[in-house]
Amino acid sequence: MGSRRLRWGASSGTRGRASSRPSVRACGLVLLGYDRQMANLFDRLRAAFTPRPPDRPVVVRWEAYRDNPMVHGGREMRVSSTVVPSMAEAQRELRKVHAWAKAEGWVVTVTPAEGIAPGFLHDYLDVPVGLPMPATTPIGKQMEARFASGTAYTMRVLWDQRRHIALVDAITGLMALPDGDQTAASWRGLAGSSILDIGCGVGGTCAFVPPENQRQFVGVEISATACVQARKQYPTATFVESPAEWYEPAQSFDLVNCIEAIEHWPDEAVPGILATMRKAMRPDSRLVMSTPNADALHHRIGRKLGRRTPVCCDEHIHEYGFDELLGFMRNHGFEVVRSAGVFITPYWALEGEFGGRIRSLTDHDPEVNEWMAEIGAAMPPKYAFGQCHSFRLASP
Repeated sequence: MGSRRLRWGASSGTRGRASSRPSVRACGLVLLGYDRQMANLFDRLRAAFTPRPPDRPVVVRWEAYRDNPMVHGGREMRVSSTVVPSMAEAQRELRKVHAWAKAEGWVVTVTPAEGIAPGFLHDYLDVPVGLPMPATTPIGKQMEARFASGTAYTMRVLWDQRRHIALVDAITGLMALPDGDQTAASWRGLAGSSILDIGCGVGGTCAFVPPENQRQFVGVEISATACVQARKQYPTATFVESPAEWYEPAQSFDLVNCIEAIEHWPDEAVPGILATMRKAMRPDSRLVMSTPNADALHHRIGRKLGRRTPVCCDEHIHEYGFDELLGFMRNHGFEVVRSAGVFITPYWALEGEFGGRIRSLTDHDPEVNEWMAEIGAAMPPKYAFGQCHSFRLASP
């Protein structure tokens, strides 16, 4: 008896006739095409409804290396940290970097972005991108908490207020006349100066710039909250949210300011920040810097009495002595032009030796505060509570 072949889907009653139902293979092809269409539809919907990264300044960091027997260690390295105004600009920047690397034989790697979900950015960029988040670094978290709490510039006692006035007098004097006494023809002034302020907080030295010239002001600050407040206060100025060592200046400036900031920075970060400042300066530019003085008179007295040298704020990481700071800056390519002292507190932090009543005088007595301000400005700066300096780039 001959073999009996049944077609797929056929029964014995339909032997020899094609089934009226579609084959499994045909059904599979139809479903495959449907799945592809649905996948494309879902991709379009996801692209339409997924929030794009905000249009704000972005830090793009990358490293590149290639083998080169002519350099020490046999490997040539390049590192870049660039601030760009938007995510679209980050895309263009990294495409250029990858095109350059491919043409020149470099391998590009990117610092992973802490706090960014894997693949999130790849929906918008055709190349890898790292977005280091300032608020996730230890100093970034500290500064963000400080400004978000509204306690960054709290002045609790009269001493805080009077010292602030003395500090403003010193730094504005250095900003306007960084080289000392000048003729009217050579006076730098602030009206026409381009200014970069590193660690500017909620605006920093922009407060001393005439409003019509504030569009020449650029502030760099690690706290997002501080940048938001600064932009509201000074809408024509530019404020970049970035760690100072990651900022890449796009131009040179007449003045670079660093006011009460260096003491907040970890020692390992400071050389990179000073390198940023050098990039932003020309031979005729000036850097104005202020910071507490670890060699102030009250510290010298304390050390004579066998006491350790305290920091004047728990958030300070490294308070520099007068000679220590000048030597450190010299080793990093700067030379001092002019210095000024701010205030004097001969008994501050020495209550254990002199009794608590002395602190009450220095904190609250108006006459004593005037004495301390006048003496601090007149005495050699190396003995004052605060030190202020103008620097220029050292000669090659």
